[in-house]
Amino acid sequence: MIKSTEIIWNFIQLNNILPQTFASKGWDFERNTTIFDKNIYESGKWVRNVKFPKLSVPSKYEASKKFLDTYLNIHEEPESGFVSLSIDYYSPSIANNWLTSFVELVNETMREKDIVDANKALEYLEKQVSNTSSAELKSVLYDMIGEQHKKLMLASITKQYAFKVINPATLENESLHPKRLALLTISFLFSFMVGCYVVIVFFNFRKNA
Repeated sequence: MIKSTEIIWNFIQLNNILPQTFASKGWDFERNTTIFDKNIYESGKWVRNVKFPKLSVPSKYEASKKFLDTYLNIHEEPESGFVSLSIDYYSPSIANNWLTSFVELVNETMREKDIVDANKALEYLEKQVSNTSSAELKSVLYDMIGEQHKKLMLASITKQYAFKVINPATLENESLHPKRLALLTISFLFSFMVGCYVVIVFFNFRKNA
């Protein structure tokens, strides 16, 4: 889910950062602006020279791959279920903002998906209850319905649905490492990159379902 093209593309579009993610080559700390590669993006226009079928404006697949390969770092620990995310960018403050926004988007996307899935499952299970006369089968179906109601309730009331932020993102000294950025670390294992960090824990609700 985190690495999906749709999630990353939605993030880029919602934050209007296609030029910053695809054509940046540095950061002007005096003007507090992105330095763009003029062979790709100049004066608000896409100018890169590409061959058909590519266009000057990057496609969602190109943009998503660039973001995933260049800026977004994902480290998963299968045994614990923890996931660590970090974003590298030329400006620590930008990295911090992107990191927070990305986690919020992933949470909301997964929450909405599970609400839809739970409602579909409930509709199906309730039909099966109506269509069977077996008391034993009905008992099993009612248990399954109960689990889907739990899932639906949790998704409906929990904003930090997939990722729980233990420590909110904070920005420290921006001048120390101008090309390093925001960091999310796994609970209690504090590593430090540029100016900001967030601790998150990934809860695999599907394992518990």
